[in-house]
Amino acid sequence: MQLQSDLLGIPVSVPDREELSGMGAAYAAGLGMKIFDPAVIREAVTRKEYLPGMEKKRAEEKMEGWKAAVETVLRH
Repeated sequence: MQLQSDLLGIPVSVPDREELSGMGAAYAAGLGMKIFDPAVIREAVTRKEYLPGMEKKRAEEKMEGWKAAVETVLRH
């Protein structure tokens, strides 16, 4: 996630849990039935934040390399 933050030049925040599909479905159901308060759910999930730290020129070079790689894959 650090690379994404560096390339995009923005903070990236990710939940501390690896798998959230089941939890997300349960929260969505609870929100739909008005059992859960959205603010409480946001506070319940701790997150790790990644901040951009790469030099801008280096990040731009890496982004261009990534775009070229994707373009190569799409052509084949």
